[in-house]
Amino acid sequence: RWSSVFGLFPHPLVMLFMLLYAAVTRWSSIRRNLAGLVVYAVSFLIVVFPLAQFSLTHQDAVMARTRAVNVFKEVDAQDSYEPLRSNIEESIRMMNVSGDANGRHNIPGEPMLDEITAALFVLGFAVSLWSYRDWRRGSLAVWYVAALIPGVLTITQENPSAIRGVGAITPIYLMVAIGLATIERSFALSRSGAQAFGVLVLLIAGAGTAINYHDFFDRQYGDKVVYDSFFPAFREVAELVADEGEQSKVFVSRDFAGEPVVSFLGRGKDYQGYTPATNIA
Repeated sequence: RWSSVFGLFPHPLVMLFMLLYAAVTRWSSIRRNLAGLVVYAVSFLIVVFPLAQFSLTHQDAVMARTRAVNVFKEVDAQDSYEPLRSNIEESIRMMNVSGDANGRHNIPGEPMLDEITAALFVLGFAVSLWSYRDWRRGSLAVWYVAALIPGVLTITQENPSAIRGVGAITPIYLMVAIGLATIERSFALSRSGAQAFGVLVLLIAGAGTAINYHDFFDRQYGDKVVYDSFFPAFREVAELVADEGEQSKVFVSRDFAGEPVVSFLGRGKDYQGYTPATNIA
């Protein structure tokens, strides 16, 4: 049950953790901003109350999907924690080694981050761990790990999951920035070093842009697995509806009838669901 709750509501728990982290490592900051934090907490409770009330009174509806994909179903079935261990390993590897295999989310099996971003992320993660006394930096590593937990707690066949790990994007790029800031400090000891760092930043930005452009518009665009992952049959059926809908009566299999993509790409042309018992010629 608690794993399901964390899968649904990771971000408020991360926020609470960061506040506790700041309270332990830098209480003076909390004390100075106490009034604002109280306003924030009251506002949060007001906003979340309808969702919380619905969640408590309709637990089956809210938790149905989470319970269906919970990794502990596999743990119980196999009487082993191997599925959970596998998920942890896959989640650790997904950014820099082997990412989401779903072509709608990624180049199948490729790391989620490009080489330059991945290197800066590793540096920033190390700096975050080293700076554990500074809540603004030290908390980022825990934030990142917490953001991966929803993916870790779901079935192994859907891991690693870019969708369930989407909460990790913010701490990743904050740590990328920390990595850049760490490099900048080592260059800033002299004026020539600062100038060299400016050139380095331009090179990093240019190379990162080129790598991601190539990955997205060349590799991912031309990948057959990616193409098939977006269910091209729906587009092909929709195009047929758009081309033939005015002059002909178009029948569409029940697998496609009623799909929003068919109505949208079919440009509003009429079509009917095909039922063999009544529509056979």
